[in-house]
Amino acid sequence: MPGLEKVKVSALSVGKGFAVAVDDSGKVYAWGANEVGQLGKKTDEALVNQAVEVGKLPAAPTALVSGYEHTCALAKGTVWCFGSNRYGQVNGTVSDTPSGLVQVDKIDGATQIGTSGYDTWATVDKGTWTWGNNSWGQADPSQSVVNVAPTLIPASG
Repeated sequence: MPGLEKVKVSALSVGKGFAVAVDDSGKVYAWGANEVGQLGKKTDEALVNQAVEVGKLPAAPTALVSGYEHTCALAKGTVWCFGSNRYGQVNGTVSDTPSGLVQVDKIDGATQIGTSGYDTWATVDKGTWTWGNNSWGQADPSQSVVNVAPTLIPASG
């Protein structure tokens, strides 16, 4: 992949038409489809055919996941996301402007992350944080709103 010739990739994730790689120092690279800002910024082209640097994590990630239009990384117990945020899937705040790499507020001590497309999840000792699209109650069944800000669903028992 052009742009990654001298990069030692330590993590890789693939979304809907785009890919993300992270090197062992935490630098994040992305390429592919970008019509809604999947790569963290709008470009003149809907397709970016070389890896572009998105930002830098505090460390190499222990997990990297991509949804339909966004990507999140778990580094040192914190969650970092970028890409399209039109459902709040990056940081819980809906925006038509794509988001560069940002740390998700409130979440510390995360051990796992996941996405089912337009929502994001992070597991912590006290339960699971969810944010983004909630059209079917998948992010937080107790809320009837379509898009949710980071919300902690407490662990039972």
